[in-house]
Order: sequence, then C-alpha cells, then structure tokens
Amino acid sequence: MSVHPAWAGILREGETILWQGRPAPGLHVDRSRRHTFWMSIPFMLISLGLLVGGIVMIFETVLLLLFALFFGAISLMIFGQTTFWRMWVRRHTQYTLTDQRAILGISLPWMRRRLKTFDLTRDVAFEPGQNGLGSIIFEHEDQGVEINDVPQYYAVGFMHIADADAVWQKVQGALQRQPFASPPTRNDTEAGAR
Repeated sequence: MSVHPAWAGILREGETILWQGRPAPGLHVDRSRRHTFWMSIPFMLISLGLLVGGIVMIFETVLLLLFALFFGAISLMIFGQTTFWRMWVRRHTQYTLTDQRAILGISLPWMRRRLKTFDLTRDVAFEPGQNGLGSIIFEHEDQGVEINDVPQYYAVGFMHIADADAVWQKVQGALQRQPFASPPTRNDTEAGAR
C-alpha cells in the first residue's frame, strides 16, 4: 500500500502500513459520550421553558431570562461538544494501522496537526455499530470532564469506520505476530447492552 505524503517520516524503521482510512461521514454519538449527550437534552428543554416563561413576562423579571440564557448556553455547549464538535474532528481525522501500532492524524483547520499513536496491545476492543459501521477502541482517556468528582473517560480509536470488521481482522493478525500470547476478543455483549 502506498504511503500518503503527509505520513512520510512518521513510520518506524521496518513498519508497514496494513490499512488507512477515515471515519464515516455523518453525525455519530460515541458510546462513551452518550450519557453526556442525553444529559444535555433535559437541560436544554428546561432552559427553553424558562426562556418562554421569561419572554411571556419579560418586564417582570430580567433575572429569570439571564438565568435561562446561562442555563441554555451551558446545555448547548455540552450538546455541541458531544455531537457537532466530534463530527468536525472526525471529518479532519486520518487513521493508519501498521503492523506495530495505530496512528490517528488529526488536522483541524487553524489548529496545529496532532498525531496520536497507540502500540497494539491486548487491550484493543471492537465495538460493532449500526448500519455496518464499527469502532476499534485502543484506549479510554480522561478529557478533563468530572461528574461528582469522578473523571469521565472517553473512547479513543478508529471511530465509526465503514470496514470495521476487515480492519478488526487486520488488528488481530498483527497482534498474533506480536510477542505476547493471544489477541483480544470481539466485544459484542457490551454493544448490545448500551
């Protein structure tokens, strides 16, 4: 497989590319972010109700309107981060699987390019999705979000790829050539439970 010019100098000596791809287009909410997504909807509805109530009696209470606007802004920010921001990031993400590691290249406009690399280990998980899409998870990372002083960890990997089954087979093949014993197993039970 030929190497995209943007990947020149990134591969290790003797490392070969097994697959390159991009996330499927469209709006997808990651499994690890669904609780945050669903939590934002009631807050948006409450703020909408407060805004409507405040507009009805606009001259009686400006404080109610300010509270509703603040409440609405926070809930819209949470909703936007879990949906549209993630879609924007995926749109500018390139995935590469080699025989030694997985590489995520993120090149957002007006921002510095970033590479995230993950050595292939037995901790890799497969999450089948709907409409033939699936995700291969390499780790869960803390992104600074805490609920009740408990850090929330979000999945990182090849998210929402169209040929996830074929890529998963390539990951298993690469893991079988690694020095440790057995490759990871497919995680179908977790996908059905959420």
